Amino acid sequence: MADTWVNVGCSADVDSRIAGTEAARVALSGDPRLVVAFFATTHDPDAVSAGIRSVSGNVPLIGCQTAGEIADGWAGDGAVVVTALGGPGLAVEVRGTEIDSASPRDVGARVVAPLASLAGGDHRFALVLTDGQAGHQQDIIRGAYGAVGAAVPLVGGCGASPTVGAFAAAPLLCNDRVLRNGVVAASVASDNPFGIGIRHGWERTGDAVEITATDKNEVLELDHRPALDTYLSLLGAPEECWTDERAFQEFSFLHPFAIRRPNGDEIRVVAYPNYGNRSFSSAADVPADSVAWLMRGDADALLTATDEAFDAAIAGLGDRSASGLLAFDCVGRRGVLAPRGLTDVTRMASRADGAPFAGFYCHGEIARTKGAAGYHNQALVVLALS
Repeated sequence: MADTWVNVGCSADVDSRIAGTEAARVALSGDPRLVVAFFATTHDPDAVSAGIRSVSGNVPLIGCQTAGEIADGWAGDGAVVVTALGGPGLAVEVRGTEIDSASPRDVGARVVAPLASLAGGDHRFALVLTDGQAGHQQDIIRGAYGAVGAAVPLVGGCGASPTVGAFAAAPLLCNDRVLRNGVVAASVASDNPFGIGIRHGWERTGDAVEITATDKNEVLELDHRPALDTYLSLLGAPEECWTDERAFQEFSFLHPFAIRRPNGDEIRVVAYPNYGNRSFSSAADVPADSVAWLMRGDADALLTATDEAFDAAIAGLGDRSASGLLAFDCVGRRGVLAPRGLTDVTRMASRADGAPFAGFYCHGEIARTKGAAGYHNQALVVLALS
């Protein structure tokens, strides 16, 4: 089996087209089969795409805007990162669509449909990027799961928008198109094995609570009481969190909650408090009548989770070494580490052991390896290729 090759290029040029061109020139060589781009919210997506395509030609391309970029031993903001994958044992088809009149489940099924007829190796996965501002990520994943079945993993992340609000959208790249409020996926068939690792570093605290009332991604009640008050009381939150949104978010970054799933805890970020109706919101739909745990953690636990996620992904390769890795790291984890002068990119570099890696800070992570669920917050998802 010939190894898949992975090259990573990064440019910090403030001109979007130049940055796309420079990063692509470093990344592309040989016979590329897929180009994956991550770019800052300060960049124009059309210009980034034009710069990359001026180098890559018609090689399949997917990409998204991010809440921070990762390239080998560097992590920061303002860059364009381009990853090229190639090798004779790699077959790829890219598809993307916007969520307009179609249901999120239909869109999820549509973007991964090429896997059913893709000619290539027996090791198959779909690399999925979505608009992180859309509140229906789990429905997208369920639709994809329904289309490809339990045997095909989904892996990826949710992009970031430069603005927040009802009309915000995180732009995605799909070949020559820029999509908003959409989903893109690269269906991949490989002769070689791949591995997926997911870790978060959080631990349960206290007893389970019941989510008794929700409205999409807004949690209205916990144990039949106002959700915000119950959350703050059970965790013994500082007094300022009851009235100050900034203090609340600094605290909530360290205290997500977990929904119980058959294959383990699924982390959800506690994003914004509503001091009017005493609720809080998360980054995706939260099912009512489900069991949840409040969580806690610290910087050391998150860094240990980085080690474990990389190790688990590489272990999936068996006796083969990693040709390259992609990391989908939650912006919430970054929000815990950065104020403490820390980053997990040096831990990533240590675990990658010389293999090239790239990634971005996400507004939600995708890792469906068992069952229909697979949307996560405040977690790290790693894809290792061989």
